[in-house]
Amino acid sequence: MITFMTVLLAAAAHGPDVAKAEKLYVKAKYDAALTALGSSCVGAANGARCEQLRASVLMALGREKEARAAFERQIIASPEASVANDLPPKLKTLFEAAQRAVGNARNAVIEPVDIPTLDTPQPLVINLPAEVTATRVTVYLSPTGRNLYMPVDMKSEGGAWKASYKGAAAEAGTDYYVSFVLDDTAEVTSGSREIPRHFKVMVAEVINAAKAGEGGATDAMPKTKKDEKGGGIGEWFSSLPTWERWTILGVGGAVVTGAVVGTVIATTSGGGGNGSVAVNVKVQ
Repeated sequence: MITFMTVLLAAAAHGPDVAKAEKLYVKAKYDAALTALGSSCVGAANGARCEQLRASVLMALGREKEARAAFERQIIASPEASVANDLPPKLKTLFEAAQRAVGNARNAVIEPVDIPTLDTPQPLVINLPAEVTATRVTVYLSPTGRNLYMPVDMKSEGGAWKASYKGAAAEAGTDYYVSFVLDDTAEVTSGSREIPRHFKVMVAEVINAAKAGEGGATDAMPKTKKDEKGGGIGEWFSSLPTWERWTILGVGGAVVTGAVVGTVIATTSGGGGNGSVAVNVKVQ
């Protein structure tokens, strides 16, 4: 009969043998060292140490991309990770590049983008430095405070990662976090479900309607029955439903239905007197 302890012992027996791999690496027996490390550092007593050794072995074998991915996994597992001063310059340079890539991904945010109408698909744009070699990017979006995250896969276009969802913004804004897969195997996030990032969308037609004042609906202001009687923008806002449901359209897109824009910020141009409105997305 196979017991749970038997399974654990079998897993340990096939896990990475870091001590053996280190001895083989010192003897320049790189293929044997890689075999000793196994296919993954999962299960190693010190995962960061295992990944650093794996990077060194792979670099010695001329497999630079895989070596960098190992360094990225090391840094993700141990953010304070560093390398010895006597590390070969090429390895140290690769480690520092991996460190910058992980740091840039962790600090990435959705760029501010204006939209003209409530029906305009909301662009989602993330710009990353060229050295961040992401192979997959997924943004998770939720109405602020609702913890109802839905994934939207982003596509690499013109040096940026892009996607969109169609609909207006949540009244309180949108919480989000982003998952980046670097070099196929190293996953790092910007924000998290527990501590998300946040943005609000500013919509030109809503701002223009608010600017029209309380005197009644204008062509720029969506009308309700009360608006037609002179109820004004306040009645229009109060008639809008809350953001209740999301529908994913497919890769790179999503639809938000039952949406409401409740917070609008408009600034008129100074000194010109032409009533122009500056519209922005606030990103934190």
